[in-house]
Amino acid sequence: MRSPNKSRRAAVACVLSVVLLAAATRGWADDEKKPIPGKISQITCRSNDDYHYSVYLPSKYTPDQKWPVLYTHCPGGGGYTAFFRSVAEELGFIVIGLKESRNGPWVNIIKCQKAVWKDRGRLSIDPKRSYAYGFSGGSSASFQYALTHKKSFAGIIAVGGGGFWGLPVKVRTTRPRGIKHMLLYAICGSLDAGALKSIEPAAKIWKKAGKKVKFVTRRGVGHSNASKEGAAEALRWMEKQWLRSGKASRTRFQQVFDCWSGTIDRTLATRHRWQAYVPLRRFIKFFDKLRLPKTLSERLGEYKKKCEELIKDPAVAEQIKAAEAFKKISARVPWKRPTKPREKRRAKTRVKRVVKDLEKLIETHGDTDAAGKAERLIQKLKDDYDL
Repeated sequence: MRSPNKSRRAAVACVLSVVLLAAATRGWADDEKKPIPGKISQITCRSNDDYHYSVYLPSKYTPDQKWPVLYTHCPGGGGYTAFFRSVAEELGFIVIGLKESRNGPWVNIIKCQKAVWKDRGRLSIDPKRSYAYGFSGGSSASFQYALTHKKSFAGIIAVGGGGFWGLPVKVRTTRPRGIKHMLLYAICGSLDAGALKSIEPAAKIWKKAGKKVKFVTRRGVGHSNASKEGAAEALRWMEKQWLRSGKASRTRFQQVFDCWSGTIDRTLATRHRWQAYVPLRRFIKFFDKLRLPKTLSERLGEYKKKCEELIKDPAVAEQIKAAEAFKKISARVPWKRPTKPREKRRAKTRVKRVVKDLEKLIETHGDTDAAGKAERLIQKLKDDYDL
């Protein structure tokens, strides 16, 4: 029989060996390809070289600070790293695309997820701020990933599907545990009946668990991925909830403000005043009602003054006016397809009026972005309603 002292020494030695092994495998070896801040890099998983991921680090990334991460899943594999590059630079996010995670057997998806998860120590990731994004089958994979590592994930962005059913990970759907800290942002097309059936019950369960849910329905859209701006808006919403929660440190406020203001300064340096106004307005709206540290509040005031100067520009004022007009007109489009003959006739009459108003908008504001959107919408309505 082994003495208590010998057993204790053996246990200590075992723990030390694990700690030393973990320390040795963190970071990047000299012969390994290191990701470069501001660029997308392709990385091979250290624990299993059959699996790979693409990673984007914000240009202001430094290993001495912790950064939130977004794991992306695509039904065809590869992830969505490039898709999120702009907004990741704005918000100071690491974006990872799981290359071998694609529609197919769950065994392969889970192996890929495990291999990528083991590589977390190579990057300076906030242990409580992982997020998952996926479209269609990738959305289900995102649920699987987040629910497997509940303590580390703070939110899921589900597009065109997802939910609890059919996942290998077991979840109590009546009283789910461990998701009270996790946000859910769902995006679905109004014509995507199958996806709505899978994601709507999950959203209800999420609300029952007492967590905030945002459900965005894209009118007149079937089974398709979110637009680039729609996906970016989802990530901004996630970040804003974190900054509002009271859990965010001063360092994180500084990170987001510095990253985003850097992109704003670059757009302001260009001569395109309207292209500078749109992101500047979004930036101000994001930070306006947050409790910012005094120094950041003063800097925000300076950006507000710049925004007021841009609004006085006649070209910018016309763009704003055209954008508001387009928003009002497009809201009148009957996106739900009628089935009865009488309803079809009524819908067609309404669409003709909308097309007429859009044509007037193009005549009045011909050189604006809204005029370009109006032309595309007219073509779509003509195709859909045989005008």
